Amino acid sequence: MSALLFTIIFAIVIALFTLFIYYWRGIWRALLKWWIEQHWIAKPLVIIAAIIVLFPIIFNVFFRQPLNHLEMLVASIIMSLIAYFILNFIWFASSSWLLNRKPIRIRPQFIIILGAGLIRGDHISRLLASRIDTGIKFYQQHHHPLIICSGGQGSDESVPEGLVMKQYAIEHGVEANDIVAETNSLNTFQNMQYSKKIIEQHHLSLNQGIYVSSNYHILRAGIDASKVGLKIYGIGSKTNRYFMPYATIREWIAIMLLHPWIQVLIGVLIIITNIMVFYF
Repeated sequence: MSALLFTIIFAIVIALFTLFIYYWRGIWRALLKWWIEQHWIAKPLVIIAAIIVLFPIIFNVFFRQPLNHLEMLVASIIMSLIAYFILNFIWFASSSWLLNRKPIRIRPQFIIILGAGLIRGDHISRLLASRIDTGIKFYQQHHHPLIICSGGQGSDESVPEGLVMKQYAIEHGVEANDIVAETNSLNTFQNMQYSKKIIEQHHLSLNQGIYVSSNYHILRAGIDASKVGLKIYGIGSKTNRYFMPYATIREWIAIMLLHPWIQVLIGVLIIITNIMVFYF
């Protein structure tokens, strides 16, 4: 079997394995997550990313003999793309790590708590509870700023998420006059967009606040906050360790897909550069 044929077969195996996992969810983490919060962990993009990282090791084990020119070109392109993805992930991970440790140097006038979806239609998940608890703790430590619970009603939810979040916060010590619910948003950008309108209605400074989300989500949430004109700090709530690898990779992919054409352009440039090196 040639190295080029092996590469093609390997890609087909990855695709079939990914489809199997997607439809059958045949891994214990998916089952565990489903039992806890009724959400699946196994997602095709995550599995593909993990297996691609292992490609150079498998390739080297099976093919130690010299490669022909075309096979060397294919291997070089694959390795170059993998190197790009690894460097991109290092940038993402380091940026997220630094943002989660950035000290808060303001006296906040508002706290935006981002929703994370409800379970069983109207129940707070552990992930969402962690976000709200982090916001409540900050609220109690900083002279009771306005809390905005941001989350609309998804197709599988019987009530807007923001209202359930608000009720949970009041039951855990937040004064009813210090909290409002934003119930129209369906994604992070809209969380920031609609929360900004509430901030303006309360005549608060757009730059004197914070947002609370899960620690893996701080970077993307900060990007969306900047897009709507909110230059505010982010505070990350803790995430269960079993969920963190999946969530981190998912966020990294989401960050890359913020500018899909740039990623395509970089991929094309990598391929063209390799071809020029090999043939010119």
